[in-house]
Amino acid sequence: MKNYIYIIGAGRSGTTLVDILLGNSKSTFSLGEINRFAKKKGIVPGRSEEDDVKRFWNSIKNEVEKEYNLDEVYRYSKSFEYHSAFFRKIFSVVKKKEKEKYFKYLRSFNEILNSNVTEPIGIDSSKYPMRALYLSEAIGPFTGCLQIIKHPVSVLRSFLKKDIEQPSKHWMVVNLYLIAINVISFYVKRRLKKRRIPVLTYRYEDIVKDPVRFLKKIEACFQIDLSDLCEKITKNEALKVGFLFDGNRIRLQKEINLIKHSKTDRYRITEWIVYFCNLFWWRQRIDNRINKKICLPQILKEDRSQREM
Repeated sequence: MKNYIYIIGAGRSGTTLVDILLGNSKSTFSLGEINRFAKKKGIVPGRSEEDDVKRFWNSIKNEVEKEYNLDEVYRYSKSFEYHSAFFRKIFSVVKKKEKEKYFKYLRSFNEILNSNVTEPIGIDSSKYPMRALYLSEAIGPFTGCLQIIKHPVSVLRSFLKKDIEQPSKHWMVVNLYLIAINVISFYVKRRLKKRRIPVLTYRYEDIVKDPVRFLKKIEACFQIDLSDLCEKITKNEALKVGFLFDGNRIRLQKEINLIKHSKTDRYRITEWIVYFCNLFWWRQRIDNRINKKICLPQILKEDRSQREM
């Protein structure tokens, strides 16, 4: 599927939930974090053999393994998708043959998905910004890139949780991670703009507060029809989780509902440090400055028409 909506953002920022939300339209298909396909050797984590999700991805795995060794794919995909790839790109330390193999895999994987999915747009919530950049080089411009940002203290508290599927992290590691991911995302968004790929930045808290407004902006910016999904949200219907390969633990549920989060309570000292270190990214104006020539006129026009009504 040449048409993707690629979701970037820090871990624990709600990217999986947004993937599920967007995947509930008739024109979209939730893929989840398919960047982990090679790492997991095509095996969907947390699913039984009888599960429809497992059977779907097993069929994809069987086709991919006819052409590629997934261990080898994982080795060279790390070079281009992990955050260290940002420095390799900046300093032009890229092996040409390795890049050609990586691009060939992306195109082949895309063709296999095309033959197994009827929906025209795939939702890829792999999060890694550099993957979005190289995906645009390998298969050409796609539908759009969506950056999800969440309150840094909320992200920190999520990373500090224990006894869940993803391991906890120290607050200093989380702080450095948030700074790095936002710097790399800023760079990638500017590069995608030059390729005429629309980019929309949105706060997670605003999505769960008013999902219909969020979907209307997606429609205007990415030029897709999500009217059926808007109607579903208006009726307060449950969201089907779909066929996500990997992601947050909510992917293992059958259905979910959007729940508004309460305000973050009093901060500890370490939380204040994380907040101030990431204040610039969190408090940035969400006005699509990077892609204003593509997105903003359409969004403003839609907002004006809504006010007139």
